[in-house]
This record gives sequence, C-alpha cells and structure tokens, in this order.
Amino acid sequence: MFAQYTSSKKHAPMRPFILVSLFLISGSLSAQIFTEASQVPFPGVWNGSIAFADIDGDNDQDVLITGDGQVVHMLFVNDGQGNYTPFASASLKIVKRGDVAFADVDNDNDVDLMITGWCEECNSQEKTISRLYINDGTGNFSEVTDTPFKAVYYSSIAFADMDGDQDQDVLITGNISWGVSATLYKNDGTGSFTEVPGTPFTGIVEGTAKFVDVDGDSDQDVFISGLNDSLKPVVHLYLNDGLGNFTELGTTIKPLGRSSFDFADVDGDSDPDLFITGEFREILEIHYKASIYLNDGTGHFFEDAKNSFEGIVDGSVLFEDVDQDEAPDLLITGRNFTGQALTKLFLNNGQGVFDETPEVALAKVDYSSVAFADVDGDDDVDLLITGRTKEPGQPPTLVSELYFNQADSFPVNATEIVRFNSSISVFPNPAGNDFLNVMFTSVKFEPIEIRLYDSTGRQVFDMQTFSVIGINIISVNVKEKTTGLYFLLLKTPEKEVQTTVVIQ
Repeated sequence: MFAQYTSSKKHAPMRPFILVSLFLISGSLSAQIFTEASQVPFPGVWNGSIAFADIDGDNDQDVLITGDGQVVHMLFVNDGQGNYTPFASASLKIVKRGDVAFADVDNDNDVDLMITGWCEECNSQEKTISRLYINDGTGNFSEVTDTPFKAVYYSSIAFADMDGDQDQDVLITGNISWGVSATLYKNDGTGSFTEVPGTPFTGIVEGTAKFVDVDGDSDQDVFISGLNDSLKPVVHLYLNDGLGNFTELGTTIKPLGRSSFDFADVDGDSDPDLFITGEFREILEIHYKASIYLNDGTGHFFEDAKNSFEGIVDGSVLFEDVDQDEAPDLLITGRNFTGQALTKLFLNNGQGVFDETPEVALAKVDYSSVAFADVDGDDDVDLLITGRTKEPGQPPTLVSELYFNQADSFPVNATEIVRFNSSISVFPNPAGNDFLNVMFTSVKFEPIEIRLYDSTGRQVFDMQTFSVIGINIISVNVKEKTTGLYFLLLKTPEKEVQTTVVIQ
C-alpha cells in the first residue's frame, strides 16, 4: 500500500506536480520517528487524561497528567527543552477516570483549567468532581466556587466558542449520581458559566464529546460517542446554526462501545473526516471494529474502503502530522480482541491511505491516554503516552512515557520540500539489494537530481540527469547498501521532494 494529520488541524492543499510514494514494512528498522526520553518525573497512570499547555507564559508546553496510580504531582513545568519538573499547586485535586482541559475562559490571555473525575482525596460527600480553576498567568491556579457544573466521572470535557461571542463555552459528559449527562454551559466572557437548557444532546458515560465543524459553515458542531443510560453504544452528530442552537443530523456511523475517536482531514479535501474504534454486539457475540469515515463536506459520512485497521477498546487515538508532510497521521493505543495491549502508528500518504510504521520504541498500552506537543522547541510534535502495559509472564506496569520526534533530523537544506499530487511511484519498496525505480510524470524537460541518504544523514547515492515530458522511470542503484531506512530526495530547479524508502 502507499503511505506517506491532535489534533484536527487543517492543512494546506498539496500542489500538483509529483507524488513520491512511501512504502513501509513491519519489523525493526534502523531509524524510528520517536525516541524515548531517558528520564521523566511523570507518575505511571491508567484511566487518566493528559493536557499540554503553556501555563506560565514562557512559550513552552507544560503538562497536566491525571489517572489511577501512585500520583503525587499532576502538574509539570517545562524548561523549554523538554525537561520537566513537578509544579506544586495545592488547590488542584488528583483525579482518575475523568478528563482535564485547558482553555482561556476569562479572556486574560492565559490558560485556565477544568478537571472532572473521581477524587479519592476529596471528602466522602465529594468523590465525584467537576471543578474550574483560574490561572494568574504564572501557573498558579485558584478554584472557582459556586459553579453550575454537574459532578461527573468517566467523563469528557470539550471547550469551544459555540455561539460566536468570542469566548470559550464548555460541553461536559459523564456519569452523574442519578444517571448519565451531556450538559452545555455558556460562558459570559469572564469565566462565569450558566447551563444551557433544552439542548438535544444524549447523555453518555465512558465516552467522549468533541466540537468540530463537520459541515464547513465556520461554527462548531458536536459529535458524541459513548454508552447511554441503558449502557448501549450510541453515536450522535449535532449541527450548530452558529448561535449555539443544535439540531441532530442522522448518520450512518456505527455506534461502538468503549470507543475512541478523532477527527482530521485525512484526504486533503478540506473537511474533517473521522476515525473511530470500539466494540459492538451481534446477538451474543462481541466484535471489535475500527474504521475511517470520510466526510462529503456537509457532515454526511461514509465508511472508507481503502484502509483496514484492527479494532481496539479501552484506548486512545489521535491524528497528528508526525512526519511533517502536511498530512495527518494516526496513532492508535488500546487492547485488541485477543487481549493484547498495543500502540500503532500509521503514516498517511496525503490522500487518506495509511500504512503502519514499526515504532518499536513506543510503549504498548491500554486504558491509555495520548497527547502530542512540541515539548523541546524544535518545530515538530513530540508524544506523551500513559496507560497500562503488560509483558508476557509479568505483572501489569503503569507507565507515563515521553518520546521525542526525530522526523526533522533528515539533513537536507531544502528551499521548499513538498509532496505533490500526481501519478508517481517508488518501486519496489521495500527494495532488495539491487535497484530502486523512481517513476514520476514531468510537465517539462528539465534537469533533475536524485540523492539517497542513510539514517545517519550520510549521502550514499547521487545522480544528475534530465527529465522528459510525460512519464519518467529512473533507476537508483542500491547494490551493497545495508538494510534499513533511507531518505530519497528528488530535486528540480524549482522544487525538492523528500520521501523514505526501505532496503531489505
């Protein structure tokens, strides 16, 4: 298959000229996108949540981690290079089976904090909490009292400006003392919230609600997946009229229990598509399912047939452009049908076709949470994973692992590195110890150069020739090259294209 974006980012349309296709295989390679940080102060947790934000105004990504485990500190500040130290904040309660989210609720240009979940350290009357904390700009948080928020656990939090008044409203779902809930709260711009009555949202537990503009009208719609008050899997999609009034839109997306999902424009057509995974029942049988649903631009989704993914439960999934090709890649964590915890990274070729890349360094976890952020200031996204991992014959271990992204280590001083959208391929890929063919279509006669670099950045091949108008096939000699991951660079006078090839 061909292979080549936390986030549901829009990315620039790809310019038509050349598409270099990337093929990847299973097994250990000599280079990985992510490498594990040697020492981190984070507690191992499961049933938790992660949120990155710059809490103290020093232009780097700090982090809050919650979950079930031996948690002493939840909040950690970054020195700008990805080194973290605990930041004591006495007012923050340690929670599990909940959610955390940062947002500037009072419009003072710093991030405030919402926490929901089960609080063991709270008094017996307040084990379930939903609390809002205001930041003083330096990372010191003060709890807001007398808020209208329902206390929830097995919960989710989603902030967005749902009514176009330039402030952050919030939708909170979860288990409440008398059932399940999905409640929308309107912000007056100062961080004071009121519950919005009469919303059509279906309450859920063990699920997630997210704001996303599915129909391209520049307002925030709502997607909900989880278990309803009968513990039946449900999915619901609600369209916003721009003023915060929501109407349900019917959908063919299959309801899944113990689900995880995320949105991103996977196929480059400027609308958010959906990946969702979880379980469903047919009569007495349980099945796991994972699918991409493509958006037609109006909020109507149809299941994609180009990709096949293993279904997982009790996990976390996230789109992010990990290899800097302006296409959203996909990270999946959780537990498969055989009970095996896993973590898989799939690279996107820019047209919505995903291939798994063997990231052997990543911890395989279930009951997990994942988050991307540039923690070391090198303009790529790094990765934090929490959850439970279990090796054969060993007791379960709780982990919180930080991984640095190495995708920008390819040593090319490119004036413009892009991926193009036309008819081209690199084959065979993986290549044997012989020749690799680069096939592409050129619109004019011009000089070109092809270079090959090994994983250390050493140039091992260089060819200068001319393209012809139409289809070109150029052979690259890879005889006597060691097995592993290589970087191929195709240059014209105006463009440079970079991709990855594997030699077996």
